[in-house]
Amino acid sequence: MTKVKIRVICSIWVAFFARLNAVPDTITINKLFARALEIENIDLDSSLLLTQKAYLLSQKINYQRGIGLAFMRLGVAAKIKGKNDSALIYLREALSIRRRLKHDGYEANTLKTLSSVFHAKGNR
Repeated sequence: MTKVKIRVICSIWVAFFARLNAVPDTITINKLFARALEIENIDLDSSLLLTQKAYLLSQKINYQRGIGLAFMRLGVAAKIKGKNDSALIYLREALSIRRRLKHDGYEANTLKTLSSVFHAKGNR
């Protein structure tokens, strides 16, 4: 192999590994969501911080499932805090994303949560 080919190959590998380290992966994002859900009933504010971090990372890589999950988690947190109008905004956005992704099970869960917010508001 010539020195030029070796340099090109090395440059490609360096760029590849640099990109891997710079871009968050979906596993990391999903772990943040799992931890946020785990502590939601213990420490809602910390749960929200983890959700916001996961949301920002999801946006960075255009991870639509993560963005939809973030809106769902934010909607649930708003519901817990009694901020039903905010909950409706977040949950409607989650529903829109989940429908677009054709995640039927997640869509059903979002609809169920939306209905509980409407019930809490007295809109039956």
